[in-house]
Amino acid sequence: MLLSTRNTLKPDTDLPDFTKLVRLGWLLPASIWAVVIFVIISMSPDHIPETSLLDFPHADKAVHFLLFAILGVLLILGLGKQAGNRQNGAMHILMALLIGLAYGILTEYYQHCCLPERHGNIPDIIANAFGTIFGVFLMAMGLQPRFRKIIGRN
Repeated sequence: MLLSTRNTLKPDTDLPDFTKLVRLGWLLPASIWAVVIFVIISMSPDHIPETSLLDFPHADKAVHFLLFAILGVLLILGLGKQAGNRQNGAMHILMALLIGLAYGILTEYYQHCCLPERHGNIPDIIANAFGTIFGVFLMAMGLQPRFRKIIGRN
């Protein structure tokens, strides 16, 4: 009787609350990186150190792309660890994309509305979006056999 009851429970409902919290911990690196992005975009332009590495046209777009590519990588790693079956795996890939894209839009909105010395703009949103997409798909290709299995393509 106990065995048949256990088999009818949904995967998350039979986990203790502590286990659910630990699962949220898989997103800790992505959350920390999101805070790093927020701190960087909140800095006054006067406090951002100048470097010769960024001495090329539209270097700020490359920085946006890189910041959000890293976020995409961390999101897919954190969410991918939770992928227990094929349907959830594809959903986690979609969630990583949506979270990264939404955060990229919100950070630019925050710069535009709340920071008088910074300017949020559409080209930055596009750089954020392409960075997120690149990071997620870079990880999907890097972990290709695993993600093919997750999304149901062998």
